[in-house]
Amino acid sequence: YLGITAHAEYEEHTVDFGQGSSFYFMSDGLFDIFVNPEDPVSAMSFADACSYFRLLAKNPKRRDDATALCIHIK
Repeated sequence: YLGITAHAEYEEHTVDFGQGSSFYFMSDGLFDIFVNPEDPVSAMSFADACSYFRLLAKNPKRRDDATALCIHIK
């Protein structure tokens, strides 16, 4: 992990998923400017969610990096 010391503590979780599942991993630069951080993309299609992240990345309120990894299981 980049930026984490050799003795850092972190959690690991197992997540069940299937066809149609989507996962979004993002930097705090994007997460901090969500309109509703608790549930921002759950009602969106995968394509709409990706477009939303691109829009957030251009938001002038963003004060940090804007990185996202979006995964959709077909």
